[in-house]
Amino acid sequence: MSVTVYNLNVIKDLPKTIEIDTAGISLAEMIDYLASRYGLEIKERLIVEGKLTDRAIVSLNGITVSDALVHIPDGSQLMLYHVVMGG
Repeated sequence: MSVTVYNLNVIKDLPKTIEIDTAGISLAEMIDYLASRYGLEIKERLIVEGKLTDRAIVSLNGITVSDALVHIPDGSQLMLYHVVMGG
């Protein structure tokens, strides 16, 4: 099975939708895989000192993720969002 990654314009060189056959790994490993394939911008934007940054929002199956070590099950949907601020 695979994981679907949706890039909502967070990473400019990353396609908007990607199907990846590397399910069953951690979010950090997924980000490393994407960085090796599409460039380091994704890793620089999403992970600092081994932790997810606050520069983007990552959701796994509709739930916001804050731990880079979270396991990504087969068939998951991973979404990358911009942080929206206002007041």
